[in-house]
Amino acid sequence: MVNLFTDCTVETTQEMIKIMQENGQVVLCVGSSVNMLNTAIFLQSDCSVAVEPLLPQVCAKKPAIVQTRSEHILTPTQLAAALISIPCPMGFKLDDHIGAIHFIAEARSYLMAMRNCFYLMLCYHLAIMLGQVVSSLLLFPPVLSSQHLLWLIFIIIPVLCVSLMGIPVDPRVMNNATSKNSDPINRDMVVQFLGYFVLRFIPAVFVCLFCYGLTLHSFCIKENMSTGASVCTLYAFSDYNATETRFWYDKFSGGLIVAQNVFLFLLVLYFVCISVSFVHWSDHLWQHVPFTNKFWSIVTPVLCISQIIFFACDVVLRNNSVRQSFSLSDIHPAVYAVGFCFPVIILVVNELVKKHEVKLYVRYQKRTRLNFGTKLGMNSPF
Repeated sequence: MVNLFTDCTVETTQEMIKIMQENGQVVLCVGSSVNMLNTAIFLQSDCSVAVEPLLPQVCAKKPAIVQTRSEHILTPTQLAAALISIPCPMGFKLDDHIGAIHFIAEARSYLMAMRNCFYLMLCYHLAIMLGQVVSSLLLFPPVLSSQHLLWLIFIIIPVLCVSLMGIPVDPRVMNNATSKNSDPINRDMVVQFLGYFVLRFIPAVFVCLFCYGLTLHSFCIKENMSTGASVCTLYAFSDYNATETRFWYDKFSGGLIVAQNVFLFLLVLYFVCISVSFVHWSDHLWQHVPFTNKFWSIVTPVLCISQIIFFACDVVLRNNSVRQSFSLSDIHPAVYAVGFCFPVIILVVNELVKKHEVKLYVRYQKRTRLNFGTKLGMNSPF
């Protein structure tokens, strides 16, 4: 926000705002809501706030703004102010108590939380896509069915990401130097994003695939031991019998159902563990515990319990139409050991990545303060 006090016309004020915008600055304009010449300036600015001014009352016998008997009926002055302030997303009346500093702090906090939310949502969707692509390359049966994808995309991921918006306002955001409206995507940002994605999400996806394959393998071992012949193999396109090549979809579909739900449960568990480091993206867990976000603290256990219920219901309902069902006791113990111990590694790796990310952000803040300028010459307010 820039305070610009100069004796100039509407055209020169627009030109100054245009110069600042061409230099990449984000311009917030605060002006009178009863001056019709301010409409053009409101439209030129990136964001505008209309404020009802205190009109001169020195020689007037009656107040300039008369309150009507009904709150739903506008006076001509109020109607004119409402029309003039149409370009403004926010407007304040004369008797409103405006806490500008707290208002800007809230806006910055929620904007950073929203950016964090969409960043995490993008990574979640990429992780799901990567898991399906890798499983196809490994000739595994489908790791997720259609109802699993719908459950993830429309329930788990949106609710988990939106829970990050519940962080309290951090007063330290007022010390951050705002960035310019430059090109938001460049080569360095893409490389940095891919590096963070590889370190944070790819290990979790590969562990889920490992547990998925080991679960199918344990079901095959049980079936082969019971029949005394190699009637089951891990890969979906293995031809063990000329008359029956889709065994994971026919005879052993009960094992595929359990394995898919195991993969889904571990994936949701790892997504929740990864989100721990995103609650307070600029602080480590020992500096700022994530439970200060009460919304996230409520949502994450609810999602975990809901996933367990979904696991049980999906297995029970789909096992009614299968030839042979499998239970969790048939799964190899290594699946439980690896699956439930890996969240500790996720937290450690994410904190190490966050340390590097915070270091880069501090360096970027210092560089932003050094590059601050508007090229307005003698009219520069900086």
